[in-house]
Amino acid sequence: RYVMRTCADDNELRCDLEQAIVNADISQLLQVWAEGADLTCCLPSSDAGETALHLAVLREMMGSTLHIVDFLIQNMSPKGLNKSTNPPSIIDAIGKNTALHLCALHDRRECMKLLLRSGADYELRNSQNKTPLDIAKEMGHNACKELVGILSFN
Repeated sequence: RYVMRTCADDNELRCDLEQAIVNADISQLLQVWAEGADLTCCLPSSDAGETALHLAVLREMMGSTLHIVDFLIQNMSPKGLNKSTNPPSIIDAIGKNTALHLCALHDRRECMKLLLRSGADYELRNSQNKTPLDIAKEMGHNACKELVGILSFN
């Protein structure tokens, strides 16, 4: 109610949300969140149906944008943690994945820690019938494998 509106409609909000992630701009992210942006929506330029969380995990490198990932996780609805990208096309070999699958695929262990602490479902299978643990094992990402493996055996 007390937020200065900068976006005219939902499409503009989604575009600004995507730009906030791309630029790792926490103030812009706070602005679109305050304006009521749906943090779990598909981003405008994504053909794969990626959400802000998917994009933030993919862009995270060595802790430089971990605060963006953390903000998204803490401020999105619980269903957003386990939201998958769109079904893959015939030429797409990666598959329909949650943010946790992407962490395992790209060795994003710090993002994985945040997701697991927030209750992301580590038993979900992607379109290739693989769990994040399966992917981490295949890719040789031992830290991710250990993070998910500990939970799997409890």
